[in-house]
Amino acid sequence: MRREEAKVRTLDILCGNVAHDQLKKGLHFIQEQPHPSNLYHVHPWPLVLRIEGICQITYDRCACGLKVGFGPHKGLFLKKPSSMTASHPELLKPFLGKDCKHRPDQHLSGDGHPKELSAAQVWTWIEAHCIIQGILNLRRLTNVVAALAFPVRSADDVAKPVPGVPDGKDPRAPNRHDCKCKACKAGWRDIHWEHTRKIGECQYPHHEPWIPRCAGCWAGKPLNIPMHTLKMTAVGGAIKPPDKVVPELENTLGIQREKPVLTPLPA
Repeated sequence: MRREEAKVRTLDILCGNVAHDQLKKGLHFIQEQPHPSNLYHVHPWPLVLRIEGICQITYDRCACGLKVGFGPHKGLFLKKPSSMTASHPELLKPFLGKDCKHRPDQHLSGDGHPKELSAAQVWTWIEAHCIIQGILNLRRLTNVVAALAFPVRSADDVAKPVPGVPDGKDPRAPNRHDCKCKACKAGWRDIHWEHTRKIGECQYPHHEPWIPRCAGCWAGKPLNIPMHTLKMTAVGGAIKPPDKVVPELENTLGIQREKPVLTPLPA
C-alpha cells in the first residue's frame, strides 16, 4: 500500500498546489478522491483544508450508477465510497443524498477484481452531470452577485472607506462565500476599488482603495490586452504595481508595437 501511495505522491502534491493557487487567485476548485484517503495528510492539502470556505462531502458511487461493466458480475453495483472537496458549497450540492439505497444482493461482494476496480476509476455519467451542475449553479450565483454589486465605472463610483483603523479582515463581515461585496466574494485585495466598504457586508470597510487610471483595469481585462497602461495594473483582482513598463504591452505612451515574428512551418 505504501509503495502504491508513493507512486502517486507527486500527483497529490501537484493537485494540492493547483487547488491552493486557485484559492489565492479568488477562483474555485472541485476534487474527487476515494474515501477514506491519506491524500489530505500530504502537503499542501492540510493548508488547503484549513482555508475558510473549504467544504467536503462523502457519497456512495453506486448511488451515481457505478456498476460492473463486464464479466460474470456485469450489472452489479460497486459500492465505492468517495469524497468531493470543493471551494464552495454550491459545487457539492448535486452530490447531497447520493447514499447507497440498494439491497445487498444488488452489490458486487467484496471490493472487486483489479480490472473491475481499474474501470471504476472513470466517473459515471451521473457523477459528471453532478459536477457540471455544481459548476453551473456556482456560475449563476456569481453572476447574480455581480449583477447586484455596486456599479463601479469611474473614480466617482468608488466607495469611500469608513473611518477607522484598517487591521485585516473586519470580524463583523460574513465569510467570503456569504459576502454581498463583489470584491470580497471574488477574494480580491483589500485595496481593490470594487469593495463596497460597508460595515457588516464588506471585509475591508476601513481600507483606502486604490484608484486606477487605466481603461483596462476599469474593464477588468487581462494583462495582455492592449488597453492597459501598465503604470499600475490591477488584473483579476490581483493589484500589483509592475516593476517597469513593458513596451510590448504599452500603447498609451505612444510606443510602437512590434509585430510578432512567425517562424515558417517546414514544407
